[in-house]
Amino acid sequence: MKILRKFAILLLLFTLAIQACKPSYEIGYEQIEKAERKYSEGDYKSALKHLKRAEKANYGFCGNAWIGAHNSIHELRARIFFDQEEYAQARESLSTCSQGLAMNRVDTFFIRCYQMEFGKDSLRSMLDTTLANVQINHQNYPFTARIPLSNGDTLNFVMDLIRDKDIIQSNLEEERVALWASRFKATDMYAMLIGKL
Repeated sequence: MKILRKFAILLLLFTLAIQACKPSYEIGYEQIEKAERKYSEGDYKSALKHLKRAEKANYGFCGNAWIGAHNSIHELRARIFFDQEEYAQARESLSTCSQGLAMNRVDTFFIRCYQMEFGKDSLRSMLDTTLANVQINHQNYPFTARIPLSNGDTLNFVMDLIRDKDIIQSNLEEERVALWASRFKATDMYAMLIGKL
């Protein structure tokens, strides 16, 4: 019996040691899953704590894993802020998402935040009067287009490295602004902003 008891204790200690040596990326993904559960239960405070822990996790050497995890973290954080009607914080969290496959979803969510914060009609009139004043950041990544609004706020859009390559590489400010504004007016994003979608 003593041998069996010692074996059981050793097996228990071995199992606990394996659990304690769990890779950091697994801990990070577990924290994201816990945050999603807490979010679905409406416990936003706990969800934000789990997201903070997940943000500190090491997702290994693979850039795609890191980007995917951090996009999930920032999108969930943005949903929490959106549900709490903290639209500026939701937009701030969304702006930290990396470019990639999720950008259409992120951009749509971004626009929804703007509409809820400013109101569709107010946003449309501000946008119409200030679109010509867009400021293009073509020197530092992430490359952005900023539209200053008449109320003092700005609409910030991350430019696509492939689609907007000609804008980023242009040496003339007027050409960059005209190219971006005309391209932007043809997007679903613009149609959503002015309430046509």
